[in-house]
Amino acid sequence: MNTLKVLGSLRVEVEGRAVDTGGRLSRMLLVQLLLARGAVAPTERIVERLWPTRIPSSSQSSLHAYIARLRRVLEPERPLRTPALRRSRR
Repeated sequence: MNTLKVLGSLRVEVEGRAVDTGGRLSRMLLVQLLLARGAVAPTERIVERLWPTRIPSSSQSSLHAYIARLRRVLEPERPLRTPALRRSRR
């Protein structure tokens, strides 16, 4: 079971162990996905929120890299390029 603690400092636990979700943009991405509550989070909206003042030309590839890293952290046992093992609960 994954646990996400958002009151106070953001803390993510996988199987009872704290995991490092990465830097500021990775954490901001995770928060955007949490706020979507299991619904589709439009790429354009996420990009605008991650880079509110100037969207870099590499934003799409950077976003994909951040998502891939979060998937590896949150589902370490999932083989690459396979469907998600965990689904959000609404």
